[in-house]
Amino acid sequence: MRYYPKNLLSLIADASNLKAGENPEYTLSDFYAFYPQFEGQVPEAVIQTFIDLASANLNIERWHKSWTFGMALFVAHFLTLYVKTCGTEDDPLTNLASGNVRGIQTSKSVDGVSISYDVSSVLTDLSGWGSYKLTEYGIQLLTLARLLGKGNMYVW
Repeated sequence: MRYYPKNLLSLIADASNLKAGENPEYTLSDFYAFYPQFEGQVPEAVIQTFIDLASANLNIERWHKSWTFGMALFVAHFLTLYVKTCGTEDDPLTNLASGNVRGIQTSKSVDGVSISYDVSSVLTDLSGWGSYKLTEYGIQLLTLARLLGKGNMYVW
């Protein structure tokens, strides 16, 4: 095995742009500070599940000061998808579906109450991101993620 000086290994690790480390605790209260409309509407066990999932996927070492907002967007996105699977017209959970993608209004009628939206212009730029394009929260999360992207990577 070839020996490399510690400072060279450190430079290689920095060049890889891979971030490691543990996230601080993110609580239900942290989430409700951003999106109080979910409080009392969705079971806390469900919210906690999505908080755990977000913490496993969003690293504070990459997101820095944007991490708490990114966590909130991630959780709100998945909660909106969750609401779609369990809400009905008579259920208050459907009110939380306001995070659904609406796109740019392309037409409207008054009698007969019709409205059309074009989401293609918004979603074309996010091809390949699956369900994240289905909510306003997901689109905001992807926009931030692209800004914070992993950047260049060099693997030796």
